[in-house]
Amino acid sequence: MVFIDGLHTYEQTLRDIQNTLLLLNKNGLIIVHDCNPASFAAAYPVKESIYEVHKLAENNELKGWDGNWNGDTWKALVHMRLIHPDLEIFTVDTDFGVGVIRKGKGIPLNDISLHDLQLKDFYFLDANRKKLINLISPEEYESFLKSFQYGGTPYKYLDRSTKFRIFLSKIKKKLLSKKKIKNAYVSLCSKKRQLQEYLWQLKLRKSYFQYFTEVKTVCYFF
Repeated sequence: MVFIDGLHTYEQTLRDIQNTLLLLNKNGLIIVHDCNPASFAAAYPVKESIYEVHKLAENNELKGWDGNWNGDTWKALVHMRLIHPDLEIFTVDTDFGVGVIRKGKGIPLNDISLHDLQLKDFYFLDANRKKLINLISPEEYESFLKSFQYGGTPYKYLDRSTKFRIFLSKIKKKLLSKKKIKNAYVSLCSKKRQLQEYLWQLKLRKSYFQYFTEVKTVCYFF
């Protein structure tokens, strides 16, 4: 897994993703932060650094500025969707948008060209957010993560022999769980018998005072 949270610019994020792809293994993930800006100010593109945004904000020239800046990182994700149909790409709707990229068949995006993408701004993203960055909920992402317990392949696409092995594994876990409960019950019953035997021995003693004192001690510890 590789996490990208760099300069928050379209060009640099795109380079980071493309370079990372050269090292990504079959079931690897690329996580890209800041792919779902909430406002024009948050998505404001810069030429060099965030200080350009801060300067505009200080002069009250950036409407809607609240201190959060994501840049135009979202464009890099859309760019990759346009040129890489062999990649599964989506954005989780949490923490300013968490982009996820992995090897696998993706959802085609044919309604925009690379040239048009470079000219678009936040308002284009805002009007087509779900479609452009393939936005999904955190709950949908949890379902996606579950597929990794099967080697990165969704359960419905597994062959019959693999599904059978998974079934046997689940049965084994249930049996082991029942065995642990049974062992705990047997242990508890054994301790109960030991306590009853000890109390019976105390009753056989002649000294009532000694019996009463020891019973209190036993009850305190048990």
